[in-house]
Amino acid sequence: NDVKDGEIICSSPCKLFGYESTTSSIVKVWYMQQTRALYARGNTLISKFRKCDINVKIKLFKTYCNSLYGSNLWINYHKHVMGKLKFAYGKIFSTLFNLHDKDSILNDMIVHGIDPVDVILRKVACSLFSRVYESCNTLIVSIVESSYFCDSAIYSMWRKILL
Repeated sequence: NDVKDGEIICSSPCKLFGYESTTSSIVKVWYMQQTRALYARGNTLISKFRKCDINVKIKLFKTYCNSLYGSNLWINYHKHVMGKLKFAYGKIFSTLFNLHDKDSILNDMIVHGIDPVDVILRKVACSLFSRVYESCNTLIVSIVESSYFCDSAIYSMWRKILL
């Protein structure tokens, strides 16, 4: 493995689940795992709580579907992979709330106080950004103040999302 422009480059294929693959395909597998995990949580909600009161559904959806594991560090994703995650999120929402009009999913999310995926990602990135910049830990402060940090992929992602 080599380091080039602050990124780790696999010089040889890595093994993941017994298959040889490159760094970008490992990242893609990670995002697909998150999408599958979201579908699994959503299917559980749909099968067990479909007939519950709308307030219960809102609370359950926020609890089980808004937590996208490690999303505050997501930086290297392809648009089609993120599109699949957004589709899964919307599909679970529309099925749980019995929505048949595809155009109103985003509006219905907002009406019910449920954040879309983009808003969730922005909130968790903002939270991590704030904690990092407000940290009194000397190691973190020295990393944040270094020129390497300003050139890093996570800093670029934060700037893109938050500014």
